[in-house]
Amino acid sequence: MVFSKRVQVLVKVDGVEVCRGIGVEEGIIAAFSASDVPVPNITVFRQMEDRERVIVMCSFGRMLIESSFQLSLKSKYNYTLKNPLCCSSEKCVFEVKGSPPVSFACVHQIDSVMNRQSETYTYSPSVISDVPVPNITVFRQMEDRERVIVMCSFGRMLIESSFQLSLKSKYNYTLKNPLCCSSEKCVFEVKGSPPVSFACVHQIDSVMNRQSETYTYNHHEEGVSSFYICFSSSIAVGLIIMTAAVIMATIRK
Repeated sequence: MVFSKRVQVLVKVDGVEVCRGIGVEEGIIAAFSASDVPVPNITVFRQMEDRERVIVMCSFGRMLIESSFQLSLKSKYNYTLKNPLCCSSEKCVFEVKGSPPVSFACVHQIDSVMNRQSETYTYSPSVISDVPVPNITVFRQMEDRERVIVMCSFGRMLIESSFQLSLKSKYNYTLKNPLCCSSEKCVFEVKGSPPVSFACVHQIDSVMNRQSETYTYNHHEEGVSSFYICFSSSIAVGLIIMTAAVIMATIRK
């Protein structure tokens, strides 16, 4: 804000007044209100191996001389963290360790009465009962019985979700990073000699997962069908031979 005012000017030399007059004094006052400071943004990152350890990133947007960047936490005990690690003059991170559920809010404290606060982020990891059991569907390529597509319907995707396919055959292994048609339905392409068993696995963290029923793929059904085809063919050939014998016997009579 720019200001100007009329002031009396007095000039002295060796303590003796030389002249007196009226002048104009101008200046600038930097005045800030809460409306001048943006609302902070909050982003929360959870460590994959430890669900109680999180990084909270606060984007404050602007830093003033009187700024104090803080993180407000509400859980079993309520407290405030100060002196974050700042990547820039406006973006800072807080490292937090505590048992969820816990709520975070980034606070830009300007002075004792003015502050700007982000929306509140409540961190409460989903429990295993909230995640549905995956469904599994298996498709075999018509020309190649060893090549199959396994479709897994997981039903729900969380931040910490890892979609996997467990295989058990001569060697047991797990496939990751499937091709997902949506955030909940994914396909795995598998090539291997049957018999082999598949199971869709929704890995939530290092100790929690949901697994589909196990689908066992082998040749039995196709083997039975081939048996019946051969058996039916043998009966048909036998009937033809018997019919021909009866006809020949009739002609001779």
